[in-house]
Amino acid sequence: MFEEALEPFTNELNRYFELSLENEAKKYCMGILKGINQFDKESTSQFKDWAEDAPDELFERVLDDWKRACKNPEHIQEMEDFIERGLGK
Repeated sequence: MFEEALEPFTNELNRYFELSLENEAKKYCMGILKGINQFDKESTSQFKDWAEDAPDELFERVLDDWKRACKNPEHIQEMEDFIERGLGK
């Protein structure tokens, strides 16, 4: 269910790569990761209790997929810095 909720966003992320919009893909991915992280930390939904591992698993999957598609080492470093500083992961 959690994965289905993210599907439109991951589809849009893939579309950015198809259009060779790597900077936009980076920013969009950061937004997806920030949203997953925020859900994991702040949500009081009972759905969160049913899918305890889903946010972490999907966070890693989205990040790994983005890294495989990204060809710019600077963007990868920016993403790693964003995750470390901005998300505390």
